[in-house]
Amino acid sequence: MSAALPENIFGERMCLARKHLGYTQTVLGDMVGATKATICNYEKGKVSPPLNIAFAIAAALEVPFTWLVGIDEYIRIY
Repeated sequence: MSAALPENIFGERMCLARKHLGYTQTVLGDMVGATKATICNYEKGKVSPPLNIAFAIAAALEVPFTWLVGIDEYIRIY
């Protein structure tokens, strides 16, 4: 039996990757066409991004989309 994923896996991983790269929420928002408040809401799990924005976030953060949404468990961060 596999362990359950955290309720807000996308937001938690997004925040982790963003901080690893040293990006602020504002910088990430500018990269994907969203406001700082929207990025904050994604990270807190208050709202989910549309699929096109989720893919853009993964690209901006240089992480696989499958890791960001919890399909893949591990990722090598350089």
